[in-house]
Amino acid sequence: MLKVLIIGGSGFVGRHIQEIMAGEVNLFLTSRQEHDSNDTDKGLYFDLAKKETWNNVLKLNPDVIINSAGYGVVKEEVDLETMYGVNYKFPKEFVSYLCTHSIKPFWLQIGTAFEYDLNTQVITEDSPCVPMTHYGMSKYLFSNFLLSSSNTLQFLILRPFAMFGPYETSSKFIPYLLNSQYENRAIELSSGEQKRDYFYVKDLAMFIKNLLQGKFLDLEYNIINVGSGVASSLREIAFNLSKQIPDYKPQLWQWGRIDQRADENSVFYNNSTRAKELNLVLTPVEKAFQDTISYYFK
Repeated sequence: MLKVLIIGGSGFVGRHIQEIMAGEVNLFLTSRQEHDSNDTDKGLYFDLAKKETWNNVLKLNPDVIINSAGYGVVKEEVDLETMYGVNYKFPKEFVSYLCTHSIKPFWLQIGTAFEYDLNTQVITEDSPCVPMTHYGMSKYLFSNFLLSSSNTLQFLILRPFAMFGPYETSSKFIPYLLNSQYENRAIELSSGEQKRDYFYVKDLAMFIKNLLQGKFLDLEYNIINVGSGVASSLREIAFNLSKQIPDYKPQLWQWGRIDQRADENSVFYNNSTRAKELNLVLTPVEKAFQDTISYYFK
């Protein structure tokens, strides 16, 4: 059974990967708190920012490391030193550390669509990488390190587009809408004409599980975009979501009350079929919305 270590397993994406992979592989999670070495349920003591903890990964010697750690995708995460540290500097130094000690697990990197030039709008893996945000830039710097280094681990970079589902922070679009309804609280929104590529986060986790089971080490690709392949307006997404909401109150979502951000792209979506060719299966949106609403309304 594969020995898999997840970095960032307590985050939005990491928690779903953890749940889907449980029982399928020999799964290890990282913990930034030091515990008794016999207490295996607490996770492997490891912190990307603390080099003194890196030796614990050498001892574990995992077959696969999934890096789902990230900082900056949530609007409250604005400290640039932390952003470039978590997303680029620390993982780069850690990969170099592993290679220096002849430990070379397969590295599965959870990147982001924000690594691309989103003005391209219709995006494939061959689209130019001209990040427009510090978050996208910091993620791209690490991707570029993997792509340009000859002595690094074998790797795969997944670049998901917009995701939704349980555990997402309340400031993100869909939880923001749902919490408004649950709390009976009016919120001011833009026109909602921006078009995005949204998909269920559990579909990414299941895709990763299938890649692991399918001996993904033989993949001919280093980068795979993951998205629905459909650009839907935020207002259209909200409308479809509202159909599933108990006692939906349309007056709580006050569309057109605020301006769209000046630097916000009008549309971008994934136009690659690479993930679907590798058996990415998308949950029907009605079912995905039902599961998400159940989590936020419980």
